[in-house]
Amino acid sequence: MLTKLWGLLLIVAVGTCIAMAQPPAGSVAARITRWVDGDTVEVRLLDAVPGLGSWERVRLLGIDAPELGERWATEATRFLREMTMGKTVHLELDRQVRDTHSRLLAHVWVEGGSGWLLTGEELLLAGLARTLFIPPNAVYQSQFQRAQRLAQAFCRGLWQTACVILDVDDVEADPVSYVTDAVSVRFVLGYWEKRSDGRWVLHAAGSRYGFHVILTPELGTDLEGDLVRSLGRSVIVRGVLGWLDRRGPFVEVDVAEQIELPEGWPALPFVHGPYSGAPASTEATVSWTAERPLSGRVEYGPWETFVASASLKLTQEHAQGSFSGRETVHLRLHGLEPGTRYAYRVVLDEDTASWTSPVGTFATAPVAGEPVAFVVIADTQWQWDGVNRIQLVGDALATDPTPFQFILHAGDLVESPIPRYWDHLFASLSGALLRAPFLPVLGNHERNSVTYYRAFDLPPGGGQEGKRWWALEFGDVIVVGLDTNVTRPQEFHDQIEFVRERMSGDFACRFVIFHHPVFSSDAIYGPGGEGLQVLWHPVFVELGVDIVFSGHAHNYERIERDGVIYLVVGGGGATLRPLAEERLEGTQVGHDDRHFYVRVVTAVDGIHVEVIAVARQLDGDVVLSPGLLDTFTLPRK
Repeated sequence: MLTKLWGLLLIVAVGTCIAMAQPPAGSVAARITRWVDGDTVEVRLLDAVPGLGSWERVRLLGIDAPELGERWATEATRFLREMTMGKTVHLELDRQVRDTHSRLLAHVWVEGGSGWLLTGEELLLAGLARTLFIPPNAVYQSQFQRAQRLAQAFCRGLWQTACVILDVDDVEADPVSYVTDAVSVRFVLGYWEKRSDGRWVLHAAGSRYGFHVILTPELGTDLEGDLVRSLGRSVIVRGVLGWLDRRGPFVEVDVAEQIELPEGWPALPFVHGPYSGAPASTEATVSWTAERPLSGRVEYGPWETFVASASLKLTQEHAQGSFSGRETVHLRLHGLEPGTRYAYRVVLDEDTASWTSPVGTFATAPVAGEPVAFVVIADTQWQWDGVNRIQLVGDALATDPTPFQFILHAGDLVESPIPRYWDHLFASLSGALLRAPFLPVLGNHERNSVTYYRAFDLPPGGGQEGKRWWALEFGDVIVVGLDTNVTRPQEFHDQIEFVRERMSGDFACRFVIFHHPVFSSDAIYGPGGEGLQVLWHPVFVELGVDIVFSGHAHNYERIERDGVIYLVVGGGGATLRPLAEERLEGTQVGHDDRHFYVRVVTAVDGIHVEVIAVARQLDGDVVLSPGLLDTFTLPRK
């Protein structure tokens, strides 16, 4: 049985341990003559080594196996014997050579099927030892800790107590019984945060003592989009339960196998969403598309209440439609509190079956003078192969630490307005769409299709279905969305009158968004829309517009003309295009090799803008490259 277990662990070790083709340089060859227990052996050195005897008792570094007479001690000793019997081992010393009992301290290497392996690490993987590092010896510490976490994740040996899944309420009812033990805890993910040290912290909703999970920076980054899509859903984590006096019970996670997230999203019968739109001071819309008409409801409530209790007590019902095929629903919520963040989820029902979405959030418009934050993307479109660039941008946006209140999109959402492309967009942005209301404008690739108008609930506006152009009043911020794809001259003039009318109020911060750039140094589309330069630019100057956002050109550029800032923000995932070597008059910053999004925060001291790089296009490949492309501040007018 032990031989089979050893073989199985060797298979696991290939993907988790560092196997070396040769034993480490400077290591000492030896034969084990006696196995005292799971972490102590007696050896005969095969060569004379200054300072060492021919026979030595060796204490394995980095681990602590059960003492003789304790549970798992016999299994640990047998496991070590199975690995090393009849083989030459190599002893690797660290800074401190002997302990207080005069035992030689060493890592013991043995040759296995995939190369030379650390016996201590193999014991940890089997769950037959715990990590133990005493300074100054620290070689392989992170590697050993990872092996121990894997054993905990798979409930091996010492960590078999983690096989039973406990609800967080059970653990917190008697925490003393579980602290320092390996546990599997099921909890509802309430919210997450990124700490200043780079670690991610996942907080349980409704936890009495503040149960939380601490992820390494690397694992948090790998899981970021999946974490957003898991809000309000059950998560299982495995590891040793710790307790911090002020922060409560926790489990540390540094291997993906320790955490079990819900199935991917969207999941049938949901096809798109849920997502939100058209926020106002006391109203907002929750939307979704199901593969067939189903009855359902939106459960919602203040965000703070959800975090504290994991419950959403308000409901808005949706009756099942009587037609066949996909159904897109826009359910308007009324009677909300101004300036309040809400949590929501959608529950669909059919006979005895029920499906629940992740939890999303939206914020109602605040009173004038309160800060407002939003993000902007453009030109997501489509890609035919390689890494999903739209999802890279969407997941980065979804985990942005700023509590932004809506998402703007400057058009070209899809390559073509047919279901295949809409499905790709909604799946790629599923995490981002749960964060805040989504407010797009038409690009040329949407072709003014009815599928665009059916997909989104937008603020009050004009043109076709009252959605072709629109205006959002949010506190003392106004955003006007326009359509540069119109073909009749009168429609351009109609939009001028719309902008003038909607911006006649007392707004401290004024933004406009549409697809085609007024000014651009793009190698193909430069110098921009010359008709827009004549027709719309003077109006923006007259009305004191702060920033105009556009896309179409797949690059980033900041241009200032007559006091108006024009931002070309076509880095949402479509194939990037070069800027011309000669830049336009007024160009201040330009980049043509990054996928990115824009973050805007309006505050008392001005409008703060940051352009957040996500990935870089390098020699035909897309490489994650987070950073800051541009930053500037405008005064409030």
